[in-house]
This record gives sequence, C-alpha cells and structure tokens, in this order.
Amino acid sequence: MNRTSLLYIAMRLLSVIVVTGSTLLFTSMAQSQDVDAAATTTPSSASSNTPDLLQGIIEDYTYISEGKRDPFLPLSGINDSGTTIGPMFPLQRFDLDQLKLVGIIWDVKNPKAMIMDPNGKSYVVKANERIGRNSGYVARIREGELVIVESFTGNDGKVTYQTRLVKLVTE
Repeated sequence: MNRTSLLYIAMRLLSVIVVTGSTLLFTSMAQSQDVDAAATTTPSSASSNTPDLLQGIIEDYTYISEGKRDPFLPLSGINDSGTTIGPMFPLQRFDLDQLKLVGIIWDVKNPKAMIMDPNGKSYVVKANERIGRNSGYVARIREGELVIVESFTGNDGKVTYQTRLVKLVTE
C-alpha cells in the first residue's frame, strides 16, 4: 500500500471513532437529563410542546404584522401619497430641464435613449425607467423625443400626472 491509501484508511477510521464517541456521549447526556427532568417534572412543563432538552433555550414567538409592510410586495413602486418607494437612480437626482436627450435608437423592438446629466455623464434608458425628481418615468421613446410622465401631489392630497416631452438635442 502506498502512503495516500494508508492516510485515507487512517482518516476513515478516525472519523468512525469520532462519530461513535460523540454518539455515545450524546446518548449518555440525554439519558442523564431525562432522569433529572423526570425527577423535576411539574404538570405545567409536562404539557408544554417544547422538549425538556430545549426548555429555557427556545421561546415561543408570535409574529404581529400590524404596522409592518407586506414582505411579499416589491420594495420599489409608488405609495399612496404618490412618492416613489425604493432605490433612487442617478437620473432621479436631476430635474428634467437639466437633462439632455443626446441619442435615440427607436425603430427596434425595445427602443433606448441616451441622456446626459449636467455633469456630462451619459445614461441609457428604456421604457418604464424612472427619471426626474418628480417620480417621473419614461412612458414612450419616439423618433426625436422622449415622453415622460411625472406625478405631482396637490395641496388637497390628490395625485395628478403631467406628460412632458424631452426633445433630441441637435447641435
């Protein structure tokens, strides 16, 4: 036998000894705790659903969902007051008047547009992406322009929508 075979056999034998020893140790500990628990069992602890081994470690927990959001709903969206919920994208930091439309690919299945912010950084957007400070989104990409829908909350609490066009900049 070569050295690796002997090493393999030794490791297997060691793992069998460790597993057998830990099983015997756990069994003897459980038996001693059963004897102690049987001597100190009261009617209230006997009716509990928690095993005696875990008594005092695991506590009952009841989830109360009142006042908490539904964990199965997406994090992004628009809440009841019309403000956007979720992460803020870079183009939402600017007003629409500050952004320039510099390019459009429109005669394809999924049209895209390139927008430049005041700092000179360019972004590629597609339909339904958020843009502008007023919870706007790209509604449609047409030849030479973007159609953006923004939402505004009035003094009376009603949400109104305004459609704005961003024209392609030709220089």
